[in-house]
Amino acid sequence: MTLATERALGQSGEMDIHAQLELFKWLADGGGSTRSGEEILEGFCERLERGGVPLTRVALTFESLDPVIEAQLLLWTRGAGSAHRETFARLPADAEMPESWLSSPFHVLYDGNDTSLRRRLDSAGAEREFPIFAELRALGGTDYLALKRQFRRPGAGEGILSSWTTDQPGGFTDAQLRTLEAVLPGLDLAVEAVALSHSSQSLLATYLGRDAARRILDGAIERGVAHALDAVIWASDLAGFTRLTDTQPQSQVIDLLNGYAERTVAAIEAGGGDVLKFTGDGILAVFDRSRHDDAPERAIEAALRALRETEALSLERQEVDLPASRLRVALHCGSLFYGNVGSPSRLDFTVIGPAVNEATRLCDICKSVDRDLVVSACFHDAAPAIRPQLVQLGRFALRGVSRPQQLYTIDEGG
Repeated sequence: MTLATERALGQSGEMDIHAQLELFKWLADGGGSTRSGEEILEGFCERLERGGVPLTRVALTFESLDPVIEAQLLLWTRGAGSAHRETFARLPADAEMPESWLSSPFHVLYDGNDTSLRRRLDSAGAEREFPIFAELRALGGTDYLALKRQFRRPGAGEGILSSWTTDQPGGFTDAQLRTLEAVLPGLDLAVEAVALSHSSQSLLATYLGRDAARRILDGAIERGVAHALDAVIWASDLAGFTRLTDTQPQSQVIDLLNGYAERTVAAIEAGGGDVLKFTGDGILAVFDRSRHDDAPERAIEAALRALRETEALSLERQEVDLPASRLRVALHCGSLFYGNVGSPSRLDFTVIGPAVNEATRLCDICKSVDRDLVVSACFHDAAPAIRPQLVQLGRFALRGVSRPQQLYTIDEGG
């Protein structure tokens, strides 16, 4: 911001059209390109301060299209250094909202029809209306303005709630309020861009997996284009799941699936694996050997962790008379093709190749040999560090595979 602009702002507290254009340009070029909400808010507040709009504390909150995060809060306080971000976990549908939200000015705006709420903090008893007001008065706050603005594009969430606090004696002037009204649409657009970016990354990672999401956002979107991937392949399912779906209420089946999937996916991701697909009760994942030299060791550790934690879940469910199952895991190694397959209007970023089919057939073998973990000869040969822990199960014919294969499992005594 130029010295002339700062002087023009400092004299009246209201930006002229040229100063407003400079701030919008910063938001579009210097601010928006960072993709960081904290940097955008910090820079915006500092420029308003230098321009004659004294701010003590500014808060922005917006909802997230994210299965884990309900909302995000960006908070800037003068003298506290950089702005920071807080996230709020998504609550179950039947959970009670926290008192900190229910007793806030933001909640009044969110649930009501008004788009603004202003209170003088230097008036007698002001701190008693909302708990946050006592904190703001302790910072020297004299005036508080909260605003509700809708997002313009689907996918970003419903909109932004913001609050603006000054410690200026007498509160905000009319000129300062006109300045805020004039420049806030630019901030809204920049924050909306951040929200859209977060949503796109979160939703792609949630529905396609982290690695596929990264590749797609990096431009791997051409139909029929795939690359070779040398990987450990994970195929798992739940024992007796078909019977459960026939005999249990749908709500309990979904609850069971979610419980087992949560623990299984956590184990896979902790080991550096990528979940590619859910097929009913089945999970297909890969551990990329080009990223991790110890991918087989990571995969076996993930399998053992998943088996332990799902067994504990089974015991918990049985204690309260809920349906339970057993996780079955097969591990295989092979070369795959990884990329976009499908029609021009509906693509799937997935893996294809004989090794994928063989991994799913191995998972079927778990039932016939009464083992929760089965690994192939290829996996055995690729994992010398854990080979002493593997014991032979024998040679088995896999459906659709021409030659019988030697299979192994973990030595429970070793």
